[in-house]
Amino acid sequence: MLKALLKNSSPVIRLIVTLTVIVISLLVFVIIGLIFGFVIFKTNILNPELLTNYDNPLSVHVLKYFQIVQSIGLFVVPPFILGYLFTGKSFDFLKLNNLAKPLSFILVPLLIISSVPLINFLADINSHLVLPDFMSGIEQWMKSSEENAAKITKIFLSANGFGGLMLNVFMIALIPAVGEELLFRGVLQNIFVKWTKNIHWGIFIAAFVFSFIHFQFYGFLPRIFLGIIFGYLYFWSKSLWLSMLGHFINNGFAVVVSYFASDQMMGDKIDTIGTTQQTIIFTILSTIITFGIFYIIYKKEKGRL
Repeated sequence: MLKALLKNSSPVIRLIVTLTVIVISLLVFVIIGLIFGFVIFKTNILNPELLTNYDNPLSVHVLKYFQIVQSIGLFVVPPFILGYLFTGKSFDFLKLNNLAKPLSFILVPLLIISSVPLINFLADINSHLVLPDFMSGIEQWMKSSEENAAKITKIFLSANGFGGLMLNVFMIALIPAVGEELLFRGVLQNIFVKWTKNIHWGIFIAAFVFSFIHFQFYGFLPRIFLGIIFGYLYFWSKSLWLSMLGHFINNGFAVVVSYFASDQMMGDKIDTIGTTQQTIIFTILSTIITFGIFYIIYKKEKGRL
């Protein structure tokens, strides 16, 4: 009965149901994660000292464990539940039964890698944005949140040996690529498109929410740019696999570069490509190549529209 009722429900009702399912799923997974966490780590994993002592290897393992549990409960599981509630066929609803053109699977990694200087340029612009004086308190909170997020990211990117690298690829690249695309493109983008009755607005709003929900405000512009790219890849191909692949390449590239960088300088050099006068040519070339590949993918996939 519930399934039949939600099948023809309005976008507003679907959004409310989506938020409800997300909250319940997250709570369930947090509780389950705590129970298994106490067994796995054989210690009080809720100890504030343990969760904030980043120099303690056990603390890092616990934080990574919670990150995986939270990501699965927040992003991976809810879309399948929602797909069943809305249509009775989760894989059909999420467009997981469709495949894009073979050439597109080759072009998407090239698209993401070629966009690195352009993304760096957007990040540099984002980092120089200043809020009005009356919003100084909010700006200070944003900077504090950004610093804390950067510290956590650095901890998560730390890896000892090949096993540590594979764990990071799984935690930082694979789960977000699958889960976030399932939720933001597979569920929310469709809701916003039906709500606004405009595909472009639907893609933009989903990308906005995707960027905002990370609470890394000085990375807002590059993340919303990526969200728009993923949104159009999904819309053109009528398949989530392209956006998942692009998301995985973007996150996985950062993980691998961090692991193989012999020192911090290598990572810093990559992050500054396209942000200085000496490298601005890379931003120009990146923009041309990125949108060129983007257009080729559109031409290949437009028959599905």
